[in-house]
Amino acid sequence: PKMFKVKAHLDTEVDNTDDNLKQGACVMSKFCADQGLRHVSNDGVARVLEYSMEVTG
Repeated sequence: PKMFKVKAHLDTEVDNTDDNLKQGACVMSKFCADQGLRHVSNDGVARVLEYSMEVTG
């Protein structure tokens, strides 16, 4: 089932650095807070970041 729909402009390439990973986690946290969604666990954030790296090659 579809939970929510997100439209966003994403860079096609982002360096895999600690700063960029931290920024990605902050973006997810802010999105959830702005949308009134539950907090995402550290494991959940890590999995989303891992998946984004998988699908971008």
